[in-house]
Amino acid sequence: MQNFFEWFNNFFTNPTTHTIILIVMIIFSALFLGLILRRREKMETQQIAEIGLALALATILSEVKISGFWAQGGSVTAASMIPIMLIAFRYGGKTGLMVGVIHGLIQLIIGPYVVHPIQLLLDYPVAFGMVGLCGFFQKNKVLGITVGLLGRFLMHFISGIIYFAQYTPEGWNPVYYTFIYNISYILPEIIISIVVFKLAGERIIEILQTESVRK
Repeated sequence: MQNFFEWFNNFFTNPTTHTIILIVMIIFSALFLGLILRRREKMETQQIAEIGLALALATILSEVKISGFWAQGGSVTAASMIPIMLIAFRYGGKTGLMVGVIHGLIQLIIGPYVVHPIQLLLDYPVAFGMVGLCGFFQKNKVLGITVGLLGRFLMHFISGIIYFAQYTPEGWNPVYYTFIYNISYILPEIIISIVVFKLAGERIIEILQTESVRK
């Protein structure tokens, strides 16, 4: 097991790996841009308004947080991912991915922690874009919430191994440390998001769908 983690750490600190990740990010960005251009004309006024409101609420909720324990970024928020997830459940995973990426860019603007261009992509647009994956799990929304936030965790995890390994405490394996560091705030986010969704999120979706039918 120790050899595996050493290989894992060496793989992600290899310059060749950085190049591969950059290429993947470029491809991802191109596909995302194509998705936006394809969907732009299909969006209705109500959908645009709901997306704008969701982004505003997500941004406000992201500022209600516990963050002092994570020196290199990360926080437990007041269910700030719920507005993004509601859009994803309401309009599907593709729209969820798009809105998640936009939210990631907003987070980059209001609270950047950047040490490298690829790290910027991984920790902001790509990581938050992963939250939109929940929209592909319409029949099991709790599973969708879990998958979306674990996708975000994975991006932070990879970024941490590559760009923040130097902050690993003496005697710790960088992979172990990065895993614990990131899961320590993502796991509470998963729990909070599921609880809030079950308490209010499902009802909000029902209300919005009812209003859409009436119109």
